Amino acid sequence: MIHKVSPPAFYAICTGLFFTSLFVISCILPLLRRGLGLLLLQIRKLVFHRFTIGRHSHIGPWTVWFTLTHVVYVASNVAGLCVGAQSTSLYMSRAGQLALVNAAPLLLSMHLSFLADLFGLRLRTFLLVHRACGLMTTAHVVLHSIVVVARGVSMERSNSVDVYPVTAAGLLLLSTLIGPILRRRYYELFVRLHQALAGGVAAGTVMHLRAVAWSRWPFMYAYGGLVSALTLFQLGRTILYNKQLGLPLPRIDVTSSHGTVKATITVSRPLVIDAGQYVNIWVPSVSLFSSHPFTITSWSPYPVRRFELFIQRRQGFTSRLHDRAELHRDISVQSRMLFSGPHGSSLRVWDFEHVLFFVQDFGIAAALPHLQKLIHGRARGQRKTRRVHVLWHVNNIDARQAVTPTINDLFHADGAGESYIFHVSVYNGIEMETETSSHGRFTIHPGVPNVWEILSAEANLREQQVTEGRTTTDAVQESSALDTSRTGMRNHGTGDNERTLVVVSAKGALRDEVRLSLRGFLSRGFELQDLDFQPV
Repeated sequence: MIHKVSPPAFYAICTGLFFTSLFVISCILPLLRRGLGLLLLQIRKLVFHRFTIGRHSHIGPWTVWFTLTHVVYVASNVAGLCVGAQSTSLYMSRAGQLALVNAAPLLLSMHLSFLADLFGLRLRTFLLVHRACGLMTTAHVVLHSIVVVARGVSMERSNSVDVYPVTAAGLLLLSTLIGPILRRRYYELFVRLHQALAGGVAAGTVMHLRAVAWSRWPFMYAYGGLVSALTLFQLGRTILYNKQLGLPLPRIDVTSSHGTVKATITVSRPLVIDAGQYVNIWVPSVSLFSSHPFTITSWSPYPVRRFELFIQRRQGFTSRLHDRAELHRDISVQSRMLFSGPHGSSLRVWDFEHVLFFVQDFGIAAALPHLQKLIHGRARGQRKTRRVHVLWHVNNIDARQAVTPTINDLFHADGAGESYIFHVSVYNGIEMETETSSHGRFTIHPGVPNVWEILSAEANLREQQVTEGRTTTDAVQESSALDTSRTGMRNHGTGDNERTLVVVSAKGALRDEVRLSLRGFLSRGFELQDLDFQPV
């Protein structure tokens, strides 16, 4: 039986709901938001700033997040292989199908930078995905081939159903085993051999699938169409960026400076380049079969036809490029080239009041465009950045001498008087005592940086600036800031921009130390970002 609600009762219910809603919004939701923020903070500390396996010569470091994602990935493949399988033929079939699924991201394009941009991932992250998919594909193909051999099936050349999976397994194993050996010492040889083996695996897979019934599935044709479309799109994009009608192909001008190479690239079509992006360049006159990615070290808020690269001499392509610059030291030598890019994404450095860079040796090259962007935004009054501090651990004196002119230009562009925000601290083992420049913003320290002490000093300085800033506001603004603090939107009373971004471009040991040390500062508004380029 339905009872009718009288108007006074309905009014009373609505009034009660109204005041209950006000109570929930004003008291309960802030507590829930604060509790959720504390929970997420503890999860960040546990998952992203704790290692399950430390750094070793051939493995690590593995964070908890890295380990969890890989465990889930392996477990899902094992479940897909084993659940409900009651015969060896079913194991063989499932292993082959799972190998195809895991191999699908590997063969979408020969250019990993293009795929990383397409999926919105950073190149280093996508390389980890690529590696995991490759290892899982190898495991499934090897299992598929072992079952084929164990069943005693003929391996004659005419029997393509059986010989091709075994051939593909051999090529995958060869690529997996020789990769770690060649990658560090002979990178260019490794890349070309890796691509050749991948092509062999793809060809063997296609030949094998032609002989089995389920290869007629539309999946294969759809995948082939997708690969063709992506290849055409990538080719068209590269042609568009490299050539404008009536203008020459891009040119590269290299000069030698203190054992390094400074390259200026001139393109025919204006490019919009953000800080932190990179290009892959191919210079046929230097190396016909080699291309190389380089971080763009210049930045402009406008489209440009010219940008700069800072290149460390190593082996192969970079060594030959340096030799050419040394051979023509007194004259400018331009070479025609092709490039792809710009690739990668930029850090949102303007969202932070304090930005702290930990860089080592040639890692400073990856930080330069971000520094230019920060100082430009501050000089134009567009952003609220209060402090930019570069901690530069230099073991290579050539890198310091080559970058010093650019650092001086940044000091000059930083402004005058109390508006200075740019500071540089250099650490090396050559100097015997601390030295400070006349303007007080460039300091040389002996030894290595103490990461924990530096983070503590930066945190205390920022909180001191926040406190001093509040004392200059009127009572209404101060009351609003305190109310915001009580709601739990920011810990320690920080506003939307009162956070510190820690950016790292350094060797493994320093990167690991920064990540572990930062666990104690996450609650004080610190965040960590690694740049795409990391020196080795």
